[in-house]
Amino acid sequence: MGIRDIFDSRFFKHSWKNKVFILQIVTTTIAFILGIAKVATKPSGIPMTRSDIMAITMSLKSYAFLAYEYVTQKVDRFKRFGSLKANAILNTVDIVFWAVVMGLAFNMASQVCIGANCAIGILVGLVALVVTLVNFWAAVIAWKDHKYFKHNGVRRGHAFENKSTFTPAR
Repeated sequence: MGIRDIFDSRFFKHSWKNKVFILQIVTTTIAFILGIAKVATKPSGIPMTRSDIMAITMSLKSYAFLAYEYVTQKVDRFKRFGSLKANAILNTVDIVFWAVVMGLAFNMASQVCIGANCAIGILVGLVALVVTLVNFWAAVIAWKDHKYFKHNGVRRGHAFENKSTFTPAR
């Protein structure tokens, strides 16, 4: 069983796209809430650092990416701005950003660890790991959608449209 077999498994089919999208929203929201809790429980003697607000800013960025993806796929008025390649790139970039959030959260927890802020910092790191994995899942689906569209000229998961101009006589 190789890598190609894993990516051809049923978990990367187009039918999982909406489920993964919802999972992205849920995990990003959890990270956002934990980021706010981390800032709220910051001990007074320790200055605010970049890693303290990173989960909040990355969550807002992810919401913007997800909003673009949703609006360009579901709202007729904005479908012309949609791009399967852009969706794939945005989901791939999100993997790197959330991996940075995870690294900063764990690094900060290993340097300064006081009370509830320490526990929340570790939770932020763990949730960032989960968000990274979910975004990887979404990126694989998005790249498969893009590749399918590029080869077949129709979106994956949609039926082929009959483009014949022939109409039988009645």
